[in-house]
Amino acid sequence: MTIRWGIRARVLALALLPVSLVAVLLALYFVITRLDDLEQALVDRGSAIARQLAPATEFGVFSDNRDVLERLANAALQEADVVRVAITDADGGILVQAGKTIPFGEGAVIDGRSEGDDDAEPATLLFAAPILQAQTLLVDEFAVETYASAPPAPRVVGNVYVEMSRAALMEQKRRLLRSGVAITVLVMLGSVLLALRMGLDISRPILALAGAVQRIGRGDLATRVPGRSSGELLTLEQGVNEMAAALKASREDLEERVARATAELVQKRAEAELASRTKTRFLAAASHDLRQPMHALGLFVSVLKQREMPGETVQLVSLIEQSVESLQRLLDALLDISKLDAGVVTPARSAFAVGPLLERLCAEHARQAADKRLRLKLRPSSHVVYSDPTLVERIVRNLVSNALRYTEHGGVLLGCRRRGAELHVEVWDTGIGIPVSHVEQVFEEFYQVGNPERDRKRGLGLGLAIVKRLAQLLGHEIRVSSRVGHGSVFRVVLPLAPGGQQACEQTAGDEIEDEDDIAGKVIAVIDDDASVRHAMQTLLEEWGCRAVVAESGAEAAALLEAAALAPDVIVADYRLREGETGIDAIRMLRQRGGREIPAIIITGDTGVERHYDAAARAFMQLYKPVPPAKLRSALALVLVKDGPVPRLAF
Repeated sequence: MTIRWGIRARVLALALLPVSLVAVLLALYFVITRLDDLEQALVDRGSAIARQLAPATEFGVFSDNRDVLERLANAALQEADVVRVAITDADGGILVQAGKTIPFGEGAVIDGRSEGDDDAEPATLLFAAPILQAQTLLVDEFAVETYASAPPAPRVVGNVYVEMSRAALMEQKRRLLRSGVAITVLVMLGSVLLALRMGLDISRPILALAGAVQRIGRGDLATRVPGRSSGELLTLEQGVNEMAAALKASREDLEERVARATAELVQKRAEAELASRTKTRFLAAASHDLRQPMHALGLFVSVLKQREMPGETVQLVSLIEQSVESLQRLLDALLDISKLDAGVVTPARSAFAVGPLLERLCAEHARQAADKRLRLKLRPSSHVVYSDPTLVERIVRNLVSNALRYTEHGGVLLGCRRRGAELHVEVWDTGIGIPVSHVEQVFEEFYQVGNPERDRKRGLGLGLAIVKRLAQLLGHEIRVSSRVGHGSVFRVVLPLAPGGQQACEQTAGDEIEDEDDIAGKVIAVIDDDASVRHAMQTLLEEWGCRAVVAESGAEAAALLEAAALAPDVIVADYRLREGETGIDAIRMLRQRGGREIPAIIITGDTGVERHYDAAARAFMQLYKPVPPAKLRSALALVLVKDGPVPRLAF
């Protein structure tokens, strides 16, 4: 971490550090030297007492006069810091001991060293001196050899031990340390005061100038620096004042220009918002008006397919159905993008096995691959991931469909690779490939590689745009590798489920176990469009249902009451006549029936507010045109499912 020093801190440090360093070094030198002197003085005094006492005890030891020895020991004990005196014979036996009574053991420490732990500070110092007996030399004047030989060495007849306490020495050391610290602190305090004084004198003009520059930087262009300095600082202060004046004039001019530009922008924004609202209303109305007849057309085509017709008519109806399905796919893709952009799709994450999902997708696309004579292979996987199974299935389905659509020879491979805590779901194809410069663009709406003529057989250019939005919603990464003329690889990076988490059993969102459950059910249909009512009634009756159709909630209630029927399901258009909504009609029929009747909202409105409204009210909502198979699945689902509204799609 970098420490930024201000000018005042730098001046203070420059003045304080040298003085403080010298003060600390001098104090350390003084204290260490004085401590050594005190220690050495105690050692010298203890050694002197022991050496002086040894000759005085020679006669007493020689004559074994213990009274004399005891007086000498007690006299030595009166010396300062002496806590024990002992006199021993040559064999170490204690003759006299004064002070402490702890006996001296073998290896008693002498010459200022103490017993105990070598690492600990000794509490006492022990000094020893030998007691020597002088030899009386009898000289034979007539024996010349006696003078030539050396005199015999003195004989050791005992030892004197003096133990000195270090308590007074330690107290002197502590006082000395306190004095050294106090002197050092006083010196440093004086240094700080001096440095502060110097810092103020030097840094005050610079700090004033820096403060003025900061205020000017924050927009206070009326700030001026008082010209109290001299030399270069005075020139700098004058330059800052001139700069502030120029900036103030420039800002006033700029504010005037911005005010004029803002007024123009406000006007243009109001015009743009008006145009946007007009366009939105137009698109909403056009979408609603387009979906209404498309919905009826799809229902009528479904009814026609269930009836006996000549061969040419069957072919014609099939062509009409293909055109309706093409429009249906376009409208559904646009609706999906609208819902994703509106932010009303909420992921429902859980742990699920990838294998069954991939098997289901391969079975779903097997016919498409066979029609193009392509190989569709699956590498089985037993991994469990944590995500939204419905949205992940939609991502992989779009990738597989896209791979089959742009592959003419070879095939498509679907498999998984584990990478640490991630699972890569990969879709390989041997198609036309994607140029590197186009990889990012293929995820844009209506962008297609190699389809300038907009052939509907090659899709609409919305599948990968939906994939990208779904991946962003789930927080999953989409990776693409491709070579022109060799094929492409799309990878979806999914997180593996935490250890021990079991996979939830998943089923296809649009499937039900038994669609014949709707036969014989009473279905109340409320729609203000006569053609839709006619088509719904005809289709429901073909399925074996009893259909009661009306253009309002009140009419539906009256018809049901007249026929003495209780509806099993209510299917209502959202937008009815005279401001009534399908939600209002459903609420009224539920109140009359006294129970929560299963209900489905069908609407041609695709605006953002409609997505939020449906999500908030927890109704199953279908968007026109609704394929008959999807309508039948929805009816069966609301009839047999309890609890929250099931999700047919995202």
